[in-house]
Amino acid sequence: MPLAVHPTRRLAADTVRYSERKWDIQGTTDTDLSQSFIATFEGEKYTLPLIEVIRSILAPNRFLLYQLFEPNSFPLYFFNKIEYQKLHFEFTSLYAIKYTRQEYLLHLAWLISHSDIRQVFESIEPHYLNNGSLCFLGHLSNL
Repeated sequence: MPLAVHPTRRLAADTVRYSERKWDIQGTTDTDLSQSFIATFEGEKYTLPLIEVIRSILAPNRFLLYQLFEPNSFPLYFFNKIEYQKLHFEFTSLYAIKYTRQEYLLHLAWLISHSDIRQVFESIEPHYLNNGSLCFLGHLSNL
């Protein structure tokens, strides 16, 4: 059953919990770790894999997905500044033109203009390199 949430309604933070569960990879002797958020909404329980949360919220396109693992690389692709409560971008020639579509730019602006979201985005790569696992570090209050 898909999770359809009315645009003005949010999941309460106390209805979401993080879960880790080991599982065997079928046909091998290997095991892996399943990382998920489990949310309860209107009496139904939903399991959201961590990788899908990252892909859908923090990195919904290939450019942002690659930037998750290229620390401090945004200046290679663009410069930004805020003047008079407006965010301005100046893109370099390395930034692919296909990522100038409105939905990509709006998402990039959201990511850049919310320091808590950007902190979480930038924390994924060092945590992954140091610990070998995906993890959110920080607090996501602007979702």
